[in-house]
Amino acid sequence: MGFGLPAAIAAQLEFPDRQVVCINNRNLAMIMQEQRVEGFPVWQTELQDCDFAGFAENCGGRGLRVDDPGELEDSVREALGTDGPVLVDIETDPRRFI
Repeated sequence: MGFGLPAAIAAQLEFPDRQVVCINNRNLAMIMQEQRVEGFPVWQTELQDCDFAGFAENCGGRGLRVDDPGELEDSVREALGTDGPVLVDIETDPRRFI
C-alpha cells in the first residue's frame, strides 16, 4: 500500500552501487480486493492520475511513460541501461482486478 517507492529509495541508499527497481500501479489493489471479499463497496482505492514521468524529470532524473504495451520492453530496457535514476510510468488497466 504505497510502500514500493519509499522502499526502493531506502534500498538505493543502503546499496548505492546496485540497481534498484520499483513497480507500482494506480490502485490500492490489495485494499480493493479485501473490500470485495468482505462484501464492502469499493471505496477510496483509486489513486489520482499523476504525471510521474514528468515529476521524475522535474526532480532531475529521467522519466519515461508507457501507454502502449508494445513500448514496454524497449522502455524498460532503456531504463535499465541508463546511468542514474529513471522512473518508468506504465499505464495499466485498472479493470484487470474486476
